[in-house]
Amino acid sequence: MPRHNDTDKNPERVRLGRLGALVLHASGKTNTRPATDAWRAKIAAEVDPDGSLTAAERERRAQYALRARMTRLAMRRWDRAKDRA
Repeated sequence: MPRHNDTDKNPERVRLGRLGALVLHASGKTNTRPATDAWRAKIAAEVDPDGSLTAAERERRAQYALRARMTRLAMRRWDRAKDRA
């Protein structure tokens, strides 16, 4: 089965799906908190493996590490899209 991206789908259905996901998550009926907390703890442990930083400094560095990770993922997505074009 071929893999589809959002541009292959009906734009109206994509918008409705996104809206539905946002409403579901806003209602609190999803239980992603444990996974999110574990992922953030992993990132914090990566930036402060020996636990020597203050909580504020560890959080600051973890935020930058998270942004860097998300940017790398976005760059890979952009590269794949450019290769397809």
